[in-house]
Amino acid sequence: MSTALTARQALERASRPQAILDRRPAGDLTAPKILLRGKELSGEITAVMTDPPRLERTISGASTLSITVADADRTLVRSRLASERSVITLDTLSFELARVSKQGPRLTLTFEDEEVAILRRQRKPLKARRGPKMTRAQFVQRLVAEPKRKRIGFFCPELTVRQPVETAEAETGVRVEPYEFTRGEPGQPEDSWTAVQRLADEVGWRCFMVAGVCWYISDRALMALAPAMVISEDSAGIDDIDFDHDIGLPVAEARLTCQAERWAAPPGSIVEVTRLGPASGRWIVSDIGRYLSSVMTDITLTRRRPTLPEPAASSASSSSGEQGLSGGVPASVARAYARAETIHGFRDGYVRGGGHGGFGNGPYDCSGGVSDVLHAGGMLSAPLATGGLLGWGEAGQGRYMTVWVKDTPGSPFSGSHTFIEFAVGRQRWFEAGGTSGALTGWRASKSTAGYTARRWPGT
Repeated sequence: MSTALTARQALERASRPQAILDRRPAGDLTAPKILLRGKELSGEITAVMTDPPRLERTISGASTLSITVADADRTLVRSRLASERSVITLDTLSFELARVSKQGPRLTLTFEDEEVAILRRQRKPLKARRGPKMTRAQFVQRLVAEPKRKRIGFFCPELTVRQPVETAEAETGVRVEPYEFTRGEPGQPEDSWTAVQRLADEVGWRCFMVAGVCWYISDRALMALAPAMVISEDSAGIDDIDFDHDIGLPVAEARLTCQAERWAAPPGSIVEVTRLGPASGRWIVSDIGRYLSSVMTDITLTRRRPTLPEPAASSASSSSGEQGLSGGVPASVARAYARAETIHGFRDGYVRGGGHGGFGNGPYDCSGGVSDVLHAGGMLSAPLATGGLLGWGEAGQGRYMTVWVKDTPGSPFSGSHTFIEFAVGRQRWFEAGGTSGALTGWRASKSTAGYTARRWPGT
């Protein structure tokens, strides 16, 4: 079951791991204590780590803790650790094993928020009719409250708010069905975590997990929170604040490199940037990535996005794929969209060169992921690198789908990149990479500054 929290309680929960860390000696930052099944991670594992454990926190998916080890003799891959739902604990926060990736002698264990893993196991179809006694937020709370194994906190300052409903053109002789919130349908299973993120995305809200608390909230309510920090490039510990700016348009994304404590600036917190021209103002923390052995932290900031109205009563709240698209969308776009939705569910991390050995072979790099989606839509016969996508299709933005490409030869860091923008009733961005350690899949927003637009004829 879930516990509804006030804003103060939610913020206290978010800062609790940091409070625990603050009580420890400063040197403990470079030697994190990770527990496996209640016991400290064994020396047999720590001795063969090829990289320090990496922590990735986000408002667009599950936060993860990744451990990469050398496993030449296959001892670890054959152990219970790699085949069971092992749980590790870091500063009282629990992460459950979600993925095991083997590349030659290297083995990467990716753990995600235990609360997210628990919600993923709730898959029985469920529906509720929208009305005075059931808002979208209340249905989400119902899903979060369902698991009995562990109490999951829930924070939504707009729980009983009834959002405006978009209008639909009346069709003569057509019966308008009541709108229902759903978790999957018979023959189309969907887990609770996927459902609550979909339900949030449909109306431009956010749904993310912080310190065992599920936040379901609009950007308007997020921006009303007090800033967690006020910074400029002159602030102590701030190395760089980078952004791209199209003249006449607001800056949509900023990238912050800084020195920070392990749990500083949790996802969804507000950062105010000063003295940086068009990038000045209030931002929402979107992604945070760091190695546990270092104070260096990469933070991605995003602007407030508009809230969307509730779908009209004649619409169906489908779980995924083509049924989630409005009428008139070309079949090629619908197939590409469905493939992007499928890849999002894989929870793959970025892998340089990934996806170029053939279609369906994830994990992906940016162009590998885009190529796979285009192939599913019948718009590409062989994977293309980012430079090759500059010649794909035709120039300009599409009505329903646009591939954005930036190719800067000789600039491997933030120089060349590509992603897809879908406009099928609502805007969604599909991407592999983009921010350090980000999972391949949907993004809340993306800046197109410096990118070239490519489209497929008729899309």
